[in-house]
Amino acid sequence: MSQPGDWSTIQVSNLPLETTRYNLEQLFVDLGPVKKCFVLKPRDGKKSTIGYVTFAMQDDCKAALKMEDLSLEGADLTMKMAPDKKVYNDGPKDFPKNVKDPQNNISKNKARLIIRNLSFKSDENSLKKFFSPHGPVVDVNILKKPDGRMVGCAFVEFKKVEDAGAAIKAANAAQFLGRTMAVDWAVPKEVFKHKEEVKMDEGDEQSEDNVVKEEEDDDEKESEDSDEEDEGDDDEDGEEDEEEEDEEEENIENSDEEMEQEEQPAPKPHNLKPGHDIGEGRTVFIRSLSYDTEEEDLRDLMEEYFGPVVFAKLVMDKVMGHPRGTGFVKFRKREDAEKCVEVGEGEDGVYLDNRKLNIMMAQEKGEVEQKQKEREKKEPKDNRNLYLAREGIIREGTAAAEGVSASDMSRRKVLEKQKKNMLKNLNMFVSSNRLCVRNLPTYVDDSKLRTMFAKAVSKNARISEAKVMKDMTVPNQVKSKEFGFVTFEKHEDALLALRNVNNNPTSFTSERRPIVEFSIENRKALLARQKRMEKSREKNPNSKDIKFEN
Repeated sequence: MSQPGDWSTIQVSNLPLETTRYNLEQLFVDLGPVKKCFVLKPRDGKKSTIGYVTFAMQDDCKAALKMEDLSLEGADLTMKMAPDKKVYNDGPKDFPKNVKDPQNNISKNKARLIIRNLSFKSDENSLKKFFSPHGPVVDVNILKKPDGRMVGCAFVEFKKVEDAGAAIKAANAAQFLGRTMAVDWAVPKEVFKHKEEVKMDEGDEQSEDNVVKEEEDDDEKESEDSDEEDEGDDDEDGEEDEEEEDEEEENIENSDEEMEQEEQPAPKPHNLKPGHDIGEGRTVFIRSLSYDTEEEDLRDLMEEYFGPVVFAKLVMDKVMGHPRGTGFVKFRKREDAEKCVEVGEGEDGVYLDNRKLNIMMAQEKGEVEQKQKEREKKEPKDNRNLYLAREGIIREGTAAAEGVSASDMSRRKVLEKQKKNMLKNLNMFVSSNRLCVRNLPTYVDDSKLRTMFAKAVSKNARISEAKVMKDMTVPNQVKSKEFGFVTFEKHEDALLALRNVNNNPTSFTSERRPIVEFSIENRKALLARQKRMEKSREKNPNSKDIKFEN
């Protein structure tokens, strides 16, 4: 049974009419991470309004209530606990306001976290070591695809809830093996599936399949919102300010409750195609959204500044299950959508969660694809694969450079300088499937090199070459040159191997780590070799064909 002590939301009263969400959030940002914050639209004729602040941790919420002499622009503010909006519905009838236990919104094991944007170099031991300073870790589960490749996501389970909460505070947005992690509470599978059904999960930029499908339901919900607000207006006349705030809070809660509980009628069949309403000019497409932004926050922002909204949807990544940083908003009026685009393109811009949004009118999928093709034709192709030259670079002072020995870092600097000089020659290019592996110990031979890289990729990956270069200048003394080459049949496998083996402290020793990068090849030398092989094949038709990368 959920009790007020479990709530993590406060209601702030007597806010000035011009208060924004940002102003309210800044009052509490020093206490701890604020999960959600919004300010209600002021009633006509009223001199103040109220707002709600939801904290990520209950302890931060309790600390906020203890703050004294809290004011904003000369107005003294009052605070009190408020139920979290997510805990409504399905509670026992004898419990006030039908509040249910919030454990339905988090994992059955409350001390379980989900980690996104995880480095492919990580393993269970390194994750456990990273999170153990915050408390005992009882389980680490790294998600993988059926072929064994990592998806960049994992679950970490603590023994105590408070330890998990401390881990979120410390690890969210922290660097781990060169990547910025996103750490949050894990939710049960059934809740995650329900959220996926509600959110749009088709495509990235201009996909409208689910957006249009849910338009009718959103229209019905909007009308319910209007009815609830009208009833609230009639009931409020003649009451005191404190009673008015409580009633306003209850009206908002009841409105959410009705929208969630009332069974929506099955949508009527129609012959409309996805994106059929794009031509109406009421839908905008938004880029540069924060991964932490919620649909409710996006909708509140658009309604607050531009006008009534039919729906606000975030585009979800099908594999990772988290937002892709883009979304759609459909307004009721065309002029509101045009105003949103105009302000977004202006100097002031539109900001949400400390990020400036990139806003444009939504376009039909076919039109977007056509523009993409035209853009690709105009852009010069990178025939030398120069973008791959950046893969594997470890810069001094970054998180990836932690623990790298001074000798390894010095060697990396020399190799980077040599690579830049080599690529000044236009005949040199970066191979897309051949890796150059340096800093090899002398005991590593061809077989051990192949085995090391085979373990770093899926079982389906095929290695066509694994060769350690030898020094043959001294008679009867064959020595390793401490570097070699590994060639994969597919670029994807080569890229995965590079990211898993490069700078891996477990491959050899922490003081001596592999230096892996895509090999720099000479186009003229390859063509000359290819011609020699063709002549040899003419003389010997049974010789095997060797493929060359141009």
